[in-house]
Amino acid sequence: MSISTGRGDGGETDLQGGRRVPKDHLRIEVCGQFDELAAGLGLVRAHLPGSLSETKSDLGRVQDDLLSMGAVISKQPVPGSETLWPEADRSIARLEKRINELEAKLPRLRQFIRPAGPPAAAFLHSSRTLCRRAERRLISLHREEPVPPGIIIYLNRLSDLLFLWAREVHLILKDPEEPWENPAPLS
Repeated sequence: MSISTGRGDGGETDLQGGRRVPKDHLRIEVCGQFDELAAGLGLVRAHLPGSLSETKSDLGRVQDDLLSMGAVISKQPVPGSETLWPEADRSIARLEKRINELEAKLPRLRQFIRPAGPPAAAFLHSSRTLCRRAERRLISLHREEPVPPGIIIYLNRLSDLLFLWAREVHLILKDPEEPWENPAPLS
């Protein structure tokens, strides 16, 4: 099977189920956001220190989840199917477990930090922003067509976990986090 079919040359693509939609359709946009995030996580995995092999493995599972969610979103919506992402409960629970573990391990935040640091931390911060963008686009789609609520919850938890993983990289590498130097006090 060739990867190049020419069917998209006119600016349309197929949803699973055969419905043709413009390539900028919100459903396709969300799938593209999941793809961008999965690729960003690939960069993170390539830059993680060896001491974070569990995190590297967890990120691989997140990439698999993103591919699964993309497959669900790429299907033509069918009434009653909006609650179907079979892995939702298990995958969300896995993220929440890691969030709890990291919050217990990391020093308490007392101020905002810059999204910076060694490459793995910087890529995690960048991936967090990709995750938030995917979440925003998913919410836009949700206003127009049904989407599984578990995917919305998952992305919300994932962005929190990506932030914590970035902080963990700083901790493991003994690279201090950079505080935000706000010239004006917050009110």
